[in-house]
Amino acid sequence: MKDSATSLSRLSCIAVILAGGYWAALPAAANEKYLIVSAPAYVDSPALNLFIEHRTARGFDVSVYSVPSGTTRNEIKAYIQSLWGTPAAPAYLLIVGDTAGETSSSTTIPHWVGQGSRHSPTDLPYACMDGGDDWYPNMFYGRFSTTTTSALQHMVEKTIAVESGGFSDPDYARRACMIATDDPTAEAQGLHNTIIATYFEPAGFSATRVYGSLGGGTADIAAAVNNGVLFTVYFGHSTSSGWYSPAFYQSDVNSLTNNGLYGLAMGWSCNSAQYTVSECFGETWLRAPNKGAAAYLSSSGLVWWGSFSAWDSSRRMEHYFFQSFFEERICRVGPAWQAALWKILADPDFGPAHDHTRNIF
Repeated sequence: MKDSATSLSRLSCIAVILAGGYWAALPAAANEKYLIVSAPAYVDSPALNLFIEHRTARGFDVSVYSVPSGTTRNEIKAYIQSLWGTPAAPAYLLIVGDTAGETSSSTTIPHWVGQGSRHSPTDLPYACMDGGDDWYPNMFYGRFSTTTTSALQHMVEKTIAVESGGFSDPDYARRACMIATDDPTAEAQGLHNTIIATYFEPAGFSATRVYGSLGGGTADIAAAVNNGVLFTVYFGHSTSSGWYSPAFYQSDVNSLTNNGLYGLAMGWSCNSAQYTVSECFGETWLRAPNKGAAAYLSSSGLVWWGSFSAWDSSRRMEHYFFQSFFEERICRVGPAWQAALWKILADPDFGPAHDHTRNIF
């Protein structure tokens, strides 16, 4: 059998990681600055130290800001801002800790509230350095949303497993699970079929279609993920506890058996990354030990839905993400997502008024 990193590199983009992490086949970073903003309970923990060692070994220049309990979001941002324009200015920002309240605690880092009508929880302002109503992040950012060092250990182990290669089934990196609501106004089935034909199949991917209108359900999603997929993509309705139509909830994530075959799960849907609750659906994907995903991308609030035109911004975002990934060869989740964000912000139909907030865990 060929070395997995060699065979995977032929696809250019072969592994998934939080907030700008590299695919296993990609070269190491060129001393890029990587800032970790952590709640104090995780600083110097074996889990975070392991992650720092791994990032350093991949060429990043890692620094850690241990946030004292009682620090406000504005004070945290002021610290990040103080680095901007200096040699220590970060290219990557990783927040470690869940969120609760207006200030930090021993285990939490406060979130922001997004602009626009949705007022969704977001970390975006931490990455925006231009002042005022700045929607444009200056660094790639994400969050290890954890409340315990054991959950952080699970996240770190999955991150390292994906980036290090040596998978038990290297072909899983050529597979996707595409899940579509049966709500006809979403036109999710047609969207997924277009993504599969335009991007996946030309790159040698196979896709399992789990479409509500065709009878797809929970067992079909679980079977595909347990078999190993790089992308698990849902388009439809959801809450903070899971997707529905087809249904897949937190208990279903915790029952998965895809040990060592982790990928990116994403929900083009409402609230599944609503990390202001005790544990949202997206957090479950990351916190679940030896199963689930290495990263999760979705909205922390309501997305526009209810008519074909209302769903269009989410349809475009799915298209823009995979366009960035496959056509532009942006083979990291954070940068690919940011490239998609640039496209929606520049889209004359949406632009900066596009106001539902998505987050990367």
